[in-house]
Parts: sequence; structure tokens; C-alpha cells
Amino acid sequence: MHGIIFIFINMYIFNILVLFRYNTAMNNNRFSIYSSIIKSDIIKTVYEELIKKTNRLIQIWDEYIELIPKRYTVMLNWQKDLTKSLKHWIDLGDIISSGDLILARVNLGMLTENLLKIFFTIYHIDYENDKSKILYKKTKKYNVKELSFDRSIKIFLSIVDLSNFNKKFPIPEEFFEKEDIDDIKELRNKEMLDFENFGIWLNNIRCKRNAVHSFAYTEIGSYRDFIKDVIKYNAFLDIIIEQLPYGPN
Repeated sequence: MHGIIFIFINMYIFNILVLFRYNTAMNNNRFSIYSSIIKSDIIKTVYEELIKKTNRLIQIWDEYIELIPKRYTVMLNWQKDLTKSLKHWIDLGDIISSGDLILARVNLGMLTENLLKIFFTIYHIDYENDKSKILYKKTKKYNVKELSFDRSIKIFLSIVDLSNFNKKFPIPEEFFEKEDIDDIKELRNKEMLDFENFGIWLNNIRCKRNAVHSFAYTEIGSYRDFIKDVIKYNAFLDIIIEQLPYGPN
């Protein structure tokens, strides 16, 4: 009798954990901002957050990165300085010139590319041991310093690919009512769409960064578009931080 009660208690606790996990996942769609309408008036608060989070990231990983082989050298202090530089373009407002807007786009693009390089540098051992085809050009494997912006984006998107997550963690339909399953599927589809828009955003940041090469026209958008992209970059920084261990240990 006690064994049966114990089994029922365990099943009850498991059901609660399953429900908690799915409710938490549904309420924490980290990609939702890439499909959302953004109010640009929060930029000052976002800028302050960027400074704090970037400084904290560098503080945690600076010593670790200094100790690893020189072929992974990445200029962490430049990341701090480039983050501070955003304020110059933010403060110009709607009167920003085309030249300054191009430089603002270069600033944001460099931050995004460098953040990906920092990510791969921290995970350099995993990167070296990875045998997936995306890391290779024919038979030659890229090292971290050789990664182009474009390839860095492709590799990172493959790491956080939600379609792979959905395959590994299918909905345990036996624990839900049909209405709940439909809701979960709808939310998962929404998150997949948001993830696709995240990938589009990363590539748009890359293309607009390349506007500095004036041999071909590139649409760089308006000052307000730039501000919204800075706000989305703040969310991207959160996504990167979520993928990292809490510290070098």
C-alpha cells in the first residue's frame, strides 16, 4: 500500500514539474523581441544596461581568455569601449547625418560580431572538438579567428536552433488536455517564428555594418531603426550570456 502511495506521489510531483517546465518555457520566449513593436524611448535605460552587462561579462572572462592560446586572442577592452561609443550616436538624435548613421551601423555591427567571437573563444575547446560540417571549408576547419561574421552567425544559430530543441523535447501529450496541447503548439510555433526573425535580424545587422563599403548601396534605415536595433542587441547580449557558464570554473 505504501509503495502504491509513493508511486502516485512521484507521478504527481513529476506532472507538476512537467507543467512548470512548459509554463516557464512559454512565458520566457527570449526571441519574442525580434517580432515585437519596440518603443525607442527606453533607449537610455537600455544603454545603461548594456554598459553594466558588458562590463560584467568582461570582468568574469578576462582572466580566463588571457590564459588560453594566443590564436584565440580577442580584444575584450575594445568591446567595452565600443559599447560606450554607442552613446555618441544615440545622443545625435533624428538630426544624425548619413555619414554618422553609417558609422553607427559599423559600431553596432562590430559589437555583434565581436560578441559572437567572444562566445566561440570561451567555448574554444568545444569548438575544436566539434566535427559538424558547418565548421569546415572543404577539408579545412576554420579556427575562431578565421570565422567571418556570416559564418559566426550560421554556427551560432545552429547551436540555439529551436527545431532541434523541439525534436529532443517533444510535448508529453499524456500529461495535458487537448486544449492545453493546442496552446503549447501555438506558442512553440510563435517562438519558432520569433527565432527565424532573430536570424534575420543578425543578418541585417551584418549587412548594415557592411554599408561602410561604399562600392554598392546598402539600405541602412533611419535613426529610429538604429535605436531599435540597439535595444534588440541588448536582448542578443542576454541570449549570449544565457549560453555561457557562470564563470571560468
